[in-house]
Amino acid sequence: MSVFDAFTRAENSTTNKVQGTGFGMAITKNIIELMGGTIDVFSEVDEGSLFWVELEFRIPERQSDRRFWEEQGITKILVADADKDTCENIGTLMGGVGVATDVVHSMEEALTLLGSDASGWQVILLGGNVVHGDASKAISRIREKAGDMLSILFWSDHGELGSEEIDQTGNVGILLKPFFASAFKEKMQQMQMAQKTAEPETESIHNLAGLHF
Repeated sequence: MSVFDAFTRAENSTTNKVQGTGFGMAITKNIIELMGGTIDVFSEVDEGSLFWVELEFRIPERQSDRRFWEEQGITKILVADADKDTCENIGTLMGGVGVATDVVHSMEEALTLLGSDASGWQVILLGGNVVHGDASKAISRIREKAGDMLSILFWSDHGELGSEEIDQTGNVGILLKPFFASAFKEKMQQMQMAQKTAEPETESIHNLAGLHF
């Protein structure tokens, strides 16, 4: 017999003076288990009882997203898109997870900014309406200004950039419209996993230096 069983009460002079059905602890246990937790008790006669409850408190989704961007070191992105409303929406969504957004409305403006201070951004998000179908040229021009560390993400409709021709390696990816912060996060995770997978191969090649065959 357990204190958590229904219709169960301790029988002594104290409890006999108090009305009750023995449902209280059974209901408490049921509620806690419905929340995914556990409850237990340690008790000694004439000494007292110790109850403890363990519950899982999940991190809110927005807080989890904010932590992801912080852990990846992504604090600032550059968005290049001809649609001003779209840029404003992206800035609002990313601002909610702690990522600052700078906006330009043409490829030339983006290149000018990158040439002046390429260290300020970790990702550039390029709309298809500023690339005009020439993704390979856009990649080359950006790499000349900002180097290989800047992640390049093309944001477009199906077929707008001829995505099958874009080599989605070397810190380059494609994000399909419409823009969702969750899809952006997932794409960045995929790109980072691809980079980590490629690193051991590069390292093993480097480790051959100095060896004789």
